[in-house]
Amino acid sequence: MLTFELLIDSTEMKQEETLETADYNDEQDEDVNVEEFAEVPDNIIEDEIYPYKKACEIVQVANNHTFSAVNCRYRILPSPFTLVKHGQQLRRIRKYVNTHGTRKQKLQQIDELVFSEFVQAREKCLPIHDNDLKRTAIRKAKDVNVTGFTASKHRISNFKRRFHIICRKVTKLVTQHHESTGKFDPRVLKTIYQAPNIHVTCRKSGKLTKSHIEYWARNVLRPSLKQKCSLLVDSWLEQTDDESYEKAFTDQITCERMDIPLKITADIQPRYKYLFRQWKYLRQKCFDRVMIDQLPIDMRSRNNTLKMHSLIHNQLASRRFWPMVQYAWYICGYRSEDPGKFENIQE
Repeated sequence: MLTFELLIDSTEMKQEETLETADYNDEQDEDVNVEEFAEVPDNIIEDEIYPYKKACEIVQVANNHTFSAVNCRYRILPSPFTLVKHGQQLRRIRKYVNTHGTRKQKLQQIDELVFSEFVQAREKCLPIHDNDLKRTAIRKAKDVNVTGFTASKHRISNFKRRFHIICRKVTKLVTQHHESTGKFDPRVLKTIYQAPNIHVTCRKSGKLTKSHIEYWARNVLRPSLKQKCSLLVDSWLEQTDDESYEKAFTDQITCERMDIPLKITADIQPRYKYLFRQWKYLRQKCFDRVMIDQLPIDMRSRNNTLKMHSLIHNQLASRRFWPMVQYAWYICGYRSEDPGKFENIQE
């Protein structure tokens, strides 16, 4: 089963672009690094060049003949030197063959395998993105036994230039709400995944409204507080209405709201400044693992989405990442003390 066939189950199809091949002329290829895409050099052992096919031939002969016969057979005329001079050299040739070529040859093989699946996916009109190329490359690296392969952005960029792959706009995908009435059917509610760190509800409209904020403040924010707090919100009109919070905070515990001015949320909101990047990174890793290992998990399903976000929240809430959270507030100017070195999700 092709990796790209799993794209049908990926929520990343909401993107409005896909990759496809394009025809280039010589002038368009002038900016490509020729040396990087040149033919992979043959293996060199003790100043002798051994093409992979020739190395396989030598090993096959050595399996059925003595070393002296091999030594004589691969003598280079009229030069007095031979391709196989001594036993140590033959052992190195065997090792080269047993590992199926050099690392560079394996990397070239990975590119060819990825491109082959790319072509098949495009023939089936499946949308493809850089992340799909990355996942397939990592899976193929395991197949050809390449260790330490990460499929970096630079490598994917070079891969696309080498095989003349470009980005095209595609028609927007339209989604439809399952719960058009704004309420869960009782039978559906019984199947919804529940976890102590998430609150599941639905609305008729996918847009944020004042009623959403009131519901969140009453059912999520207030129950999670044991003392008065400060709430930092952006300047979205529905979030800055005092009445939405006054209805939720009617006892001794109070909530002091601070509104972020327009157009600077990305600069002084800790979540946008740092924390959401960690959340998105962990989410991306979940998608990558499902796609690379071809796990039978439908990432579009409601319960799997809930499980994933519950897991991410559980991990980020660990005491191990408290310094990371403190750093997010520090770089936004809300803390005067630098938390020092810390580990983020990637580390």
